[in-house]
Amino acid sequence: MSVAKKFTARILILGGDAQTYDNVAIPPITKGFQISCHINCNTINGKIAKILHLIDKTNGQKVDEHKKIRLLNKGDAAEVQINLEKELCLDFVNNVNTRFTVRIQGITIGSGVFREKVG
Repeated sequence: MSVAKKFTARILILGGDAQTYDNVAIPPITKGFQISCHINCNTINGKIAKILHLIDKTNGQKVDEHKKIRLLNKGDAAEVQINLEKELCLDFVNNVNTRFTVRIQGITIGSGVFREKVG
């Protein structure tokens, strides 16, 4: 088990008509975007600290590794660094308790998997 506040994660931004969900406009996701992560019964606020690279949804490989990614739109899959406000206990060795959903303003905009602890 590892306890940390900084993680890398793979996330998938869910699709929606014109990037809106339940008539609430969601801006493109950028570095510094405030989110809340829902892991089992826990809700922890945090932010996207870095967008590392895009992921090809068909094979899970990195796309344009040398290109700097500035924002994520609907339907994008990416590897990001997430900084949480509180520490979280996860088991990265056995992949136990590593799935989460990403929400803002009470609306689910994506889902993801924690990959590894940072720092």
